[in-house]
Amino acid sequence: MTDRKTLLIEVLKTRYNSKEISDFLNYRLNKHDLEFLKTVITETLRMIPPDAYNCGNLSALLGAIIIDNSEIKANIITGHLDYNGKRLFNCKNNIPTNSTDEIWSGHCWIELAGYILDISIFRTVYYAENFPELIKNEIINKYGTGKGSLMIPVESCEDYGFTYTPCFILSEQQINGIVSGTKEKYLSKN
Repeated sequence: MTDRKTLLIEVLKTRYNSKEISDFLNYRLNKHDLEFLKTVITETLRMIPPDAYNCGNLSALLGAIIIDNSEIKANIITGHLDYNGKRLFNCKNNIPTNSTDEIWSGHCWIELAGYILDISIFRTVYYAENFPELIKNEIINKYGTGKGSLMIPVESCEDYGFTYTPCFILSEQQINGIVSGTKEKYLSKN
């Protein structure tokens, strides 16, 4: 079985050269980065109304804000998500380029500085009508309600019950398309 870091590097190779991959893998967050992330995560969650299955919109928007406004090396990744060995999202293809309204079965998150930043999982758990009830209850019992995002070291994900398997990376075109659609759908009304 291929280890996660090897899978991630293969995904990154579709967009970056060796030096860029090395820079991404070796970047470490400083105190300023952490304060910046807390602020932009909170702002992003305030911009988009709570809803289930909104990982593409939230991750692309937050990722674009991070990339455009900081030195943090961040990438928006799509893939499989498991919780305690149970598959929640199975990613067969990358997120659609022009529309997040198409049916897509994967999960989307941000990877940065050795961390997984998942801004949508708790909203999906809380608001999805068809989310598996046993898993929903397990997550709520473990993490409580009202949580905004999950940011955990990649190497510790399984200690938290989550397994994020990278399959694809969003291109700049995909990010821009999703962010444009997100702004049109959610932010033009404000």
